[in-house]
Amino acid sequence: KGLAVAIEAVGVLRSEYGIPARLLVIGPEDAPHGEEMRRLAERLDVTAAVSWRGQATPEQAAAELARAHALIVPSVWEEPFPLVTIEAALARVPIAASDVGGISEGMHDEEHALLFPRGDAHAAASALARILREPEQTAARVERAHERAQQFRLGPYLEEQERFVGDAFAAAPRPGAGDH
Repeated sequence: KGLAVAIEAVGVLRSEYGIPARLLVIGPEDAPHGEEMRRLAERLDVTAAVSWRGQATPEQAAAELARAHALIVPSVWEEPFPLVTIEAALARVPIAASDVGGISEGMHDEEHALLFPRGDAHAAASALARILREPEQTAARVERAHERAQQFRLGPYLEEQERFVGDAFAAAPRPGAGDH
């Protein structure tokens, strides 16, 4: 869903920003796509900077996320609302993400995350460089994202849904009312 953008961003971070970035790729892998991504890393001379971990348990993924300096969500399709952004915010990991679909509804640009245009590896690298080079601003953004993510915990989410349904029910016209 955009891994090529992340791989290209690593190349840009290394070549144009002088940042020895590394990319950790976790998740199930389609063999042909994985080979294509490995060839891309090779062409960009970042093979040694990309670690392919494959499928991980939730505990393994959480442990890796907790050690990350940043999370990149390089989606190139209309993400409905990726939970990984909430997981990163709860883990207090800075977020750089494509500005597509519901990503910006959950994590607002500059306030909670740094968003970049779909498919733009240079803008992704710029966002990641800012995360790494602006520690005070990044720390403030991470805290705001953590606070924002609290709204998406199950308890508050269900309470909000219950209020919404109650308000909708109260506002709905009643059959027979005003039919005279």
